[in-house]
Amino acid sequence: MKCRLCGSEPLPNADLCDNCLQEAIANYETIKKLEDQGHTSHCACRQVWGDGECECMRNSTSYYILFIWEDIEPELFGPFDTHESRDLKAKNLREEEGDDHGIYGLNMKDNKPEIFAYSGGFFAEADQKASEKAMEIPVIDEYICPECKNPGLPSIHGACCTACSNKKRGV
Repeated sequence: MKCRLCGSEPLPNADLCDNCLQEAIANYETIKKLEDQGHTSHCACRQVWGDGECECMRNSTSYYILFIWEDIEPELFGPFDTHESRDLKAKNLREEEGDDHGIYGLNMKDNKPEIFAYSGGFFAEADQKASEKAMEIPVIDEYICPECKNPGLPSIHGACCTACSNKKRGV
């Protein structure tokens, strides 16, 4: 009778050779340890016999942003690959949306959420940019009258510009 796994000659009355039997025992012990650490049975088997990837996210930390619109409506952004990319997105959200919203960091580690508030200084640069943007005076293209070709303001009296309107009205 040949070994079911490798095809070599096993010991009499056995399905597996000694090498394959020892490997199977070691694999089952590893699977049991992974399950004891909280991995699902399928995830543990995948790590031992499959591609080695954890599918239940027990071995990694995921990074998110918990964004609370006007401190009322929650929205989750992420996951992000690193905490640096998450923090950059948090700063961009503050710059784009202003400071009327709650922005919190959220880490998922071992399937447990860790939520934290950013310090006041964290958003200082974004808040500075927002204040500078609010103080900018919009530039309005100068109006050129199509009739007299002079710069000015459009008239409220039906003429093309204030100067033409004043001429027509005799002012």
